[in-house]
Amino acid sequence: MSSTVPCPAGAEKSQPAGTVADAAEPEAGRSSGVFHWQRRPLGYSYVVRAGDRHSGIVTDFIGAGGELVSDPRVALHVRRRLGPQQDVITVTLINEEIEVEGEGGRDARCLFQTELVIRSLVDGKGMIQPRPHMPVADDDEDALTNALLYRRIREFAVGHGVGAAWDDPRDESVAEVRTSWLPVATVSGTSPAGHASLRAFLADHPKALHADFLGNEADREEVVRALGAFVDCYGSWIDSELRSRAGHFSGALAAASAFNLARCESTLVRIRAGVDCLRNDAHAWTAFALANAAMDRQSRFPSKGVGARSLVWRPFQLAFMLLVIPGLIDPKADSRQCMDLLWFPTGGGKTEAYLALTAFQIFHRRLVDDRRRENGGVDVLMRYTLRLLTVQQFQRAAALVAACELIRVGDARLGSARISLGLYVGSDTTPLSMDSAREALLEEQADRKPKSTPRQLLRCPVCGTDLRAADYQADPARPVIEIRCRNAECETFGSSLPVMTVDEEIYHAPPSLLIGTIDKFAQIPRRTDIRRIFGLDGGLPPGLIIQDELHLISGPLGSMAGLYESIIDSLCTRDGDRPKVIGSTATIGQAAKQVRALFDRNVLQFPPPGFDASDSFFAVRDEIGPDRMYVGLPTSGRSPKFALQALLAALLQSARAMLDRGTVDDDQIDTYWTVVAYFNSLRELGGAYVLVQDDVPRQIQFLAGRLGTSRRDLEHEPEELSSRKSSRELPKVLDELGTTLSMHAENPNEFAQPKDVVLASNMISVGVDVPRLGLMVVNGQPKSTAEYIQASSRVGRLMPGLVFTLYNVGRPRDLSHFEHFRTYHSALYRSVEATSVTPWAPRARDKALHAVVASLVRHLIPGLAGEEDAIRFDPAEPRVAEIIQAVIDRVAAAADPIEVADTAQQIEAIIEEWARRSSDSRGSSMRLTYWHRKAPFGRAVPHLMHSAEEGSGGGALSWSTPNSMREVEPSTAFVLKSIQRRSGEA
Repeated sequence: MSSTVPCPAGAEKSQPAGTVADAAEPEAGRSSGVFHWQRRPLGYSYVVRAGDRHSGIVTDFIGAGGELVSDPRVALHVRRRLGPQQDVITVTLINEEIEVEGEGGRDARCLFQTELVIRSLVDGKGMIQPRPHMPVADDDEDALTNALLYRRIREFAVGHGVGAAWDDPRDESVAEVRTSWLPVATVSGTSPAGHASLRAFLADHPKALHADFLGNEADREEVVRALGAFVDCYGSWIDSELRSRAGHFSGALAAASAFNLARCESTLVRIRAGVDCLRNDAHAWTAFALANAAMDRQSRFPSKGVGARSLVWRPFQLAFMLLVIPGLIDPKADSRQCMDLLWFPTGGGKTEAYLALTAFQIFHRRLVDDRRRENGGVDVLMRYTLRLLTVQQFQRAAALVAACELIRVGDARLGSARISLGLYVGSDTTPLSMDSAREALLEEQADRKPKSTPRQLLRCPVCGTDLRAADYQADPARPVIEIRCRNAECETFGSSLPVMTVDEEIYHAPPSLLIGTIDKFAQIPRRTDIRRIFGLDGGLPPGLIIQDELHLISGPLGSMAGLYESIIDSLCTRDGDRPKVIGSTATIGQAAKQVRALFDRNVLQFPPPGFDASDSFFAVRDEIGPDRMYVGLPTSGRSPKFALQALLAALLQSARAMLDRGTVDDDQIDTYWTVVAYFNSLRELGGAYVLVQDDVPRQIQFLAGRLGTSRRDLEHEPEELSSRKSSRELPKVLDELGTTLSMHAENPNEFAQPKDVVLASNMISVGVDVPRLGLMVVNGQPKSTAEYIQASSRVGRLMPGLVFTLYNVGRPRDLSHFEHFRTYHSALYRSVEATSVTPWAPRARDKALHAVVASLVRHLIPGLAGEEDAIRFDPAEPRVAEIIQAVIDRVAAAADPIEVADTAQQIEAIIEEWARRSSDSRGSSMRLTYWHRKAPFGRAVPHLMHSAEEGSGGGALSWSTPNSMREVEPSTAFVLKSIQRRSGEA
């Protein structure tokens, strides 16, 4: 046991350790005493004998010099629990000092920098054993896999109100464990370069990963040969690293190793099938070559700035393309029924992989279908959950679509219809109608910045030239907005960019790639014109559905999305051929259950894991790139707000102090100049805004005096990244966060001083990619491990990241994570929680099951698509029974038998209600519409559905139907009045 006690200047060092001498007399002429504190280590130790069953409180110790010391003011409580395999020892340090009024302050009776160190050595070998692994259920594949991947991560000690630390173990044991008030853990990055065996492959095929090589149609044989060698390399890794070691495990780990080996072998078969498709199918090869040519072309666009260069694929990206291709070209392929989920840490390059597949799908459709070449249509649906992410990815996809369109113009095989991109996000961001779009553009030209505007591309995706409001021209008669780049050097000069941002324009000429928020598809029950997106009036339906950030579709949103997904899946199905679904995520648990509930498919998580978390062939532990260091801090003894402002001030002033002392230059400290503070709620974020303006500057002043350096002046108010920021503001904020100290020093008129503090909500967890950021404060343990990983991954992209997690010890969950800090951070991905998606639960069915039935009947049965065709509904129509059975089959695959029966009963009630209302309307010669429409004099035509956000909708009989998949309830208007009391009233 070691500690430090405060000792006033002049105290006798020979006094008993752990006590404090009386204060020195005040200096002559001074009105009060001045205390000068000095450190005096206690260095007490106590021996716990092997086999000793004694538990109790100890006050007799061995001093630092070997002498016996009895100190009743410091106590050690030792509790031993003896077991057949392992003894568990709990050691508690107790300060027995009693505060007596008038006999010195509290500080004089405290122990500072306390640390408990427990050592156990026999013949030089550590004898402290780890906690036993918890048993794993045989039917839990995720738990089995995690047990195998993280089998070497062991926990040797747990803190109680404090962190615990130990050195790296040897031979499954350690010699020493200790407490730590600032536990530290380093999380290594993941390298997308892949396994070391790929170096030999690249030595033989140096161009194999280059998109320009893969995009050369004339080199088909050479490309296919190189890709075959690439797949063989993966097969050799499976043989040497997995199959040869599969017999080394026993028990649950043996089952896990067999399962992982089988998944890797299955993946190998599918990737090899992708190479065979390119070898044997001419259209597949051409589409693959054109897709690579498009990806390489957009990578070279001047708009990429200093990053413009030839595209070189990462191994996992190329392998994922080959994995998916057979399911795209053959609607009958078994892999069509599997969702391929691309799992890779944030920043690894997932977006490029599915953009390449987007280009492949567009080109392949053009090559095999005459109507697609002439009329176009939606080939790919790409969906996101957050507004920020949707707009950002739209801007990234615009470069690819522009490259595809430039290729089409020069290649007659691809037809006359434009390859185009549509943004489908909602009226808060983009206009629904051309009239609204024309008004918004007039406001833009007057510099009034409307909230909803078609001007979503601020720079040309090809050359990077700023796109002014005047560059957006709305046709006065047709539903068309032309966006033209005015740069004469741009490849698109003289023609409009292939981009649409108005709903009416999208319905008029459906784009090849439609990017939207998941909420937008809640419009399916109420609209007729949406049919064109799904090719329901002729043509092919979308053949590829991409769901990014899959882990975000959980909870209430996931349950609603699962219901509407049954509609989308059916509208995209022709003659039993369903669309191919792929997705991506950086954090997910129990993916199989989530995918089954959402998409009614099995799942392949790619790359599949091997036997070690550090190596899956396509992803290995990064031994060269930057790591992230996590530091835990408790709020013990202080309020959470005080601890937060003290931490922020220390980080901000430390950066200034290092500059002043010359230990770093601008470029070296820039990564840690801006502090990103993450908050779990907007309420906490709002409170921090005031702290940064008031308390933090005062604390900085104090620290500057202590450090003897200049005070850091906060040049900006705190920047906020949350849902309160509009779509128009976010791109500017992200650009400003990219400003470095060197940029400001070289050109202060153009670049402002870099931001000091960024206050962020969970919006930062996805879509925020600012490479210079390297310092983060996480205020309280986030609600989920996935959120913690996503948020903290925003720092440390180029330089090692530093993350301080401030734990509120008044919250049991925070305290638990602090006490298990090292173990938790050593296996972060093991702790990712399973997401909850229950689309067929009673509450979800009550909200939107009728919308599922109405949508499928309206859009799949001929003659019922029109707004007033609801009156023509006939429950005896054979297609109605087919639709009902398809829904029931989907429920049966994902839900309990009870929910299957309840869903069937509820659908029957919906059908009966609709049939009764249509019959009554026909009998009384009235109309029956699908959706509530406002009418004069407060009357409304009878209707099936009304907006849930608008209350009753003018009819108690209609179904309340959400316009969004979020938790949205009707608004209630109220007026607050102040009533003055009359004189004489009590």
